[in-house]
Amino acid sequence: MPLAAARPQLSLVIWAATSAVLALVGCAGPWVTALFITRAGLDTGDGRLVGALTLLGGIALALHGAGVLRHRAAPVLAAIAGSLSALVAAVDLTGIGSDGGVDFFGSRIQVLQPGWGLYLTLGASISLAIASSLLAKRGPLEGKA
Repeated sequence: MPLAAARPQLSLVIWAATSAVLALVGCAGPWVTALFITRAGLDTGDGRLVGALTLLGGIALALHGAGVLRHRAAPVLAAIAGSLSALVAAVDLTGIGSDGGVDFFGSRIQVLQPGWGLYLTLGASISLAIASSLLAKRGPLEGKA
């Protein structure tokens, strides 16, 4: 593959891999806060699931970018992992928003608040799914030994 044609594909691999790393950082960050207490994503079952999916997608992308897995299966796997991670994060974000409120002298106060890690995980997972889908659409990786 000529260098000019390889550049867009390389930039998609970098975009997708960066998204996977950011999603993992989000998993390590706080997913929910209640007053002065925070809970990281990796402290929850959903966070560990999202971390495992993201790690699986990231490894598939790394192998694809290195030329070990040249076919479309690697970016398709990463796109599925990103989509499932985004779905889990969105469900958790919705659950936090609908739970955790208390009545305080007639006013409803939201005690549970989503943390920055959950937002980062959601955004990076969506980005991972999009970049990996575009990478899969481009077809197999060529020109690497």
